[in-house]
Amino acid sequence: MAELEELEDLEELARLKGRALNWLEKMGSCLSWKVIGPDIHNPYAPVLPERMLFELAYRTERLKKILTVRCMCEGYEVMQIKNLQSPMIITDHPCVNAMTYAEIYEFLEEYGVNKKVEEEITRIQEEIKALLGKKEQEEENDKSPKARKNKPGKKESQKVGNKGFRVIKK
Repeated sequence: MAELEELEDLEELARLKGRALNWLEKMGSCLSWKVIGPDIHNPYAPVLPERMLFELAYRTERLKKILTVRCMCEGYEVMQIKNLQSPMIITDHPCVNAMTYAEIYEFLEEYGVNKKVEEEITRIQEEIKALLGKKEQEEENDKSPKARKNKPGKKESQKVGNKGFRVIKK
């Protein structure tokens, strides 16, 4: 019953637009979108320099260049959009291949995907800012004077055996 209502809604939408629905519009409820950003919390990944983190945190256009948006349908990747500054759409799906860039961008705008991506970009930037703040706090803690522990000095450690002279036997 719900499928029939959904089908009628799609037909109504097609009539309102004055054209047939494209594949993304038909599958809109089954699609999930994920923004993939820099892997800053992975201890095994290369560490990004602070300068780069600072740029990503405060310059949205720089972050958009390295982000990837992944579209999934029932667990399978349907499409990837890389470099959100000048988007590059990667897909092997025959229905998406047949669509024009304008149709894809129109779908992203109509269904609020762009808005979700912008929210995710803001979240990623806040995460990077928090990481920078944490690093700055650690640096300040390292600079504070520490109590010196009583460790034996170099001269005290050399007092063991032969008073530091080396004996060579022939």
